[in-house]
Amino acid sequence: MTTHTVRLILGDQLNVRHSWFRQKEQGVLYVMMELKQETDYVVHHRQKVLAFFSAMRAFANALDSAGHRVHYIKLDDSDNQQSLTQNLEYIIAQNKGAVLECQQPDEYRLDHQLRSWAGARNIKLNWYDTEHFLTTRDSLKEYFPDSKNYLMETFYRKVRQQYDILMENGRPVGGRWNYDKENQKKIPANQSVEPPLVFSNDVSDIDTLLQKCHIQTMGKASPNQLIWPVNRQQSKQLLEHFCQFGLPNFGRYQDTMATAD
Repeated sequence: MTTHTVRLILGDQLNVRHSWFRQKEQGVLYVMMELKQETDYVVHHRQKVLAFFSAMRAFANALDSAGHRVHYIKLDDSDNQQSLTQNLEYIIAQNKGAVLECQQPDEYRLDHQLRSWAGARNIKLNWYDTEHFLTTRDSLKEYFPDSKNYLMETFYRKVRQQYDILMENGRPVGGRWNYDKENQKKIPANQSVEPPLVFSNDVSDIDTLLQKCHIQTMGKASPNQLIWPVNRQQSKQLLEHFCQFGLPNFGRYQDTMATAD
């Protein structure tokens, strides 16, 4: 089967609603990688690595089930060179003439790596928005054209105005832009706190993989009962739980830490 397009998906780009996935094209190959480059550039918490790899695998399986072509490189695959760009070079060589497309990394480190590599190798890279944010990378130039004083409050107000978020007749709903002075309250002794929604994901196979590949991590994990969401269904459950139980009092107590919770 001829591949005319290779599309890279990073571990924090697991967005099934991205415009890439609206159509199924057999000539498009989606590439995902588990890399020592990413596990080793700093020491991560073990639960983070387990959750990332589990979520990536679930996403790859979901794409495959939906009819997309996916090339998934596991951490211990014999042809895994443990480098994002070296693996890409190998895949491009295997699919001569294919165009390489990437979503703009949300992390500067990876953005710089990909752009520098493509420039040095004279590789044409087509860039796409991640579609993660309301604003674009050029928004700051638009919001602060002549200023060196980048205030979060100014940015916040401009975004609300532009997208008509909690606005009424050009003014903020309630007459005030923020309620920061009211979000530092202590939780009263008689205030009940809803227990967090946790999951019980078995990621023991990935934990064994990390041991096999000598991945250094910090912290502890229960690989038979990973508490974090690792797929879209679980993530939506957690969002709904927060909106129902956490959001109503979030503003009042968002800066509070209770020893019992």
